[in-house]
Amino acid sequence: MSGSPYPPFPTIPSLEYEGTRLKLKDNGDGTFSLIVSGVSGGGSSIILQVNGTPNTLQTLLNLIAGSNITLTDNGSGGVVIAGVAGAPPASFYVLGKSDVTDLPNSIVNPTAYYGPDIAPASPGSLDDEFNQVAFDTTRWTIVNPGGLATFLMGRSCVTIKNPAAGSGVNDFAGAQQATPATPWIVVSHIRGLIPAQSANRIGLFISDGTRYIQYSIFDNNPTKNWLVQWYTAANTFSSTQVNILAATETLVFDFFFGIQDDGTSLNFLFSTDGINYWQIHHEARLAFLSAVSQVGFFINPAYSTSAGSGTSPEAAGALGSIDWFRLVTAVNKG
Repeated sequence: MSGSPYPPFPTIPSLEYEGTRLKLKDNGDGTFSLIVSGVSGGGSSIILQVNGTPNTLQTLLNLIAGSNITLTDNGSGGVVIAGVAGAPPASFYVLGKSDVTDLPNSIVNPTAYYGPDIAPASPGSLDDEFNQVAFDTTRWTIVNPGGLATFLMGRSCVTIKNPAAGSGVNDFAGAQQATPATPWIVVSHIRGLIPAQSANRIGLFISDGTRYIQYSIFDNNPTKNWLVQWYTAANTFSSTQVNILAATETLVFDFFFGIQDDGTSLNFLFSTDGINYWQIHHEARLAFLSAVSQVGFFINPAYSTSAGSGTSPEAAGALGSIDWFRLVTAVNKG
């Protein structure tokens, strides 16, 4: 340096560091350059000022920011952060988006942070967490021959409201999706069903497009029964395959239901904790259906002697809520 009692700064030989070449160069004007070469996109340099206007901080900020964020020295000891158009890098976690590469346990639209209600990081093709504002009719096809039911969204659940249809009238109300290739398992968290009235039912079903196998909890207040029933149409009862009374205790909601199609048989699963399931019933895959092409959830109110009035509420109507519906690869099965 001019006027310095010390000898000139020596030229430092090139250094190899993990395949990147670094060189510290004396510019001869009171500044030094840290030169980076041999990297994708060409070389770059950082000028470290000894005298003159400092630009070290901004240069370093530009390198740190990457391609989708700008970091700007505001000149008063702060840094301004701004976004740049384009997709965020994979190492960023965006709420509502899964990141299975960098964050394999990330949660999509989290409404629970532990236990069986945590949304999977990699949703199955049939999955619905029911977090949206309106019921997703692009995913689900509603089946409601009576045409009275409504599908209400809220609190990360879908609630089917099905008023009384009148004396001796079944009014199945559900929603279905096309089944995947076998083998498959679907599970669903069933939050509740009101009123607690004999013959109100809620559960899962499978269908060939005409016939239905309805798997449900039958509310025989105060006890409950598990039912697997065959229907030649959504509202046309054929026969009961299993009717199990929960005789040792009065079961209370929440429940978890599952249906498994292994390509040979149909297995109907039940759980009180969403982790460990036991098999309620199994039957040959095509014992009743011509194919297993649809799967979904439903409620079916009890028969009624009247559809209700201003002084006689729709006691035979029903409200049933589903927290989520998922396609899984396996469950703990007893």
